[in-house]
Amino acid sequence: MAINPLSNSSSPNPTQQASRGVKRPALDPIGQQLSEALAFYLRGRTFTLNSSESFSCFKSAADLGHIDSMFRVGLAFHYALGAKQSFEDAAKYYSLASENGHSLSYVQLGFLYDKGQGVLKSPETAFKHFKIAADNDVKEAYLPLGLAYIHGKGITPSPIEGFKYIKLAADLCNDKIAQFSVGLMYLNGTGITQSAEEAFKYFHKSALQGHLAACNNLADLYRTGRGVAPSAEESFRWLKVAADKGLPESQHNLAILYVKGDGVPQSDKDALHYFSLAANQGYIKSQERLKKYPKPDETKTV
Repeated sequence: MAINPLSNSSSPNPTQQASRGVKRPALDPIGQQLSEALAFYLRGRTFTLNSSESFSCFKSAADLGHIDSMFRVGLAFHYALGAKQSFEDAAKYYSLASENGHSLSYVQLGFLYDKGQGVLKSPETAFKHFKIAADNDVKEAYLPLGLAYIHGKGITPSPIEGFKYIKLAADLCNDKIAQFSVGLMYLNGTGITQSAEEAFKYFHKSALQGHLAACNNLADLYRTGRGVAPSAEESFRWLKVAADKGLPESQHNLAILYVKGDGVPQSDKDALHYFSLAANQGYIKSQERLKKYPKPDETKTV
């Protein structure tokens, strides 16, 4: 039975085993680095997942030819996880990993080429990398590939292909951005036959995961009765969720409800509050509305 040297059990540690004549198999150089890296990962109270000690071990393994470590080192440089951020080094290690068959590395390379970080910006190269990953069933590639098809980034626009890949991301990855996008495409009939019912379904999935624009659109569907039975109560609930979490469009729309007393008690005070929140974020419609309200010093009695 293998002994976990990092466990808190009373089992003898490797040093004690060695003193009793138990021989431990020698690790090759890559295995030694990965073993040390794993130890750093597991010592949660001493080392963090992105610690520089862990990074050093993975980099040593990567430089010795370990493919998955190349990818991990690329992530570390890309997102400053235990290493100083360097898009150039991220691209270098992602490229090494992808050249050795690491499919997920193509996705990260695609992001770098899309933004021109550490490499010459190239939507065409970004698309190519996303497509290679998607063709190898890398789920993380479906959303960026679908968006590339929708917006014609590096490829001739194709709403049908865009919808196909974005829906895969929504269904297989439970990605809230993809779910919102699918809802929007169903609502507008982009790449698929228009369906308010399907739009509601995907907006609801996305809203449950906290996507604020999905909450706002869900509120609108409940208000208008498109794809779902109309409900002023549900419309208000979802609109308030998005407004209270900072979406200016929802703040403005909620203020309008308070102005009109539409499904809520009429309240100039609450209307002014939400108009102000949206206006402070630069929402022009709310800024225009605020001009109709008296300034605080104008309401004081003399």
